[in-house]
Amino acid sequence: MNWLLVVLVVANLLTFLWLSQHQESRHATERAQTDAATPEVARTIWLLSERDGMPVVMTGATPVEQSQEDIEAQLDPVTVTTELDTPEQPDESPGTDAVAGPPPQPVEVCQTIGPFKDRTASDPVVTWLEERGRVVSARSGKVNVRIGYWVYLNSMLATEAVRIMQELKNKGVMDYNQNARNEISLGIYVKQQIAEQRQKSIEALGYTPLVKPLYRNRIRYWVDVRETEADMLSAEEWDLHLANTPDSRRKSTACP
Repeated sequence: MNWLLVVLVVANLLTFLWLSQHQESRHATERAQTDAATPEVARTIWLLSERDGMPVVMTGATPVEQSQEDIEAQLDPVTVTTELDTPEQPDESPGTDAVAGPPPQPVEVCQTIGPFKDRTASDPVVTWLEERGRVVSARSGKVNVRIGYWVYLNSMLATEAVRIMQELKNKGVMDYNQNARNEISLGIYVKQQIAEQRQKSIEALGYTPLVKPLYRNRIRYWVDVRETEADMLSAEEWDLHLANTPDSRRKSTACP
């Protein structure tokens, strides 16, 4: 009886060991088959917030190893950004070391006033301008100045000139003269009106006198002034000061 009990216990132990080994072998085979059919990507664990961007894996396809760049390329491109995607914007704010440019230069205006017959006429203008802070310079030069009007009889033969002068004397004309060209001068007059009156009086005696303006080189004086456009003397000021020199004029010139 004791021997039979021992045999039954041993038989139960052997049966238990055989069943345990057979069950473990079957489980290992099933895990191997499952791993072979499932790609590497399918076993990747994703967060719930990343589920919409998970790559699609076809069941039964040949497993393909994917790099980190491939996985990022399959995600929403809006959520994948790098520093290269955003170009660096230049800083347009002015630097503290910026240096302001030079202020604009004032516009200069130059004028010349003259001519004056002598320095006694030009010097008061120089003084008047210097008192007002203007840059002034005086200069002089020769100009062809009209000195009067000449009344004369045109050139003729010398014998004819002698005869006409005798006739003029007999008719009461005393102011005449013969020059080297056998012209008979009947007078030089400052004003044109007086010269024309003389011309008519000689015409009344039966002659044909001419009137010709005469010019000579004379020294004249000018005053040059430099001003700024924003601080020019007014036309009224100029007219008032130059009222005593009617022959002088104010003219704009290029600044040197």
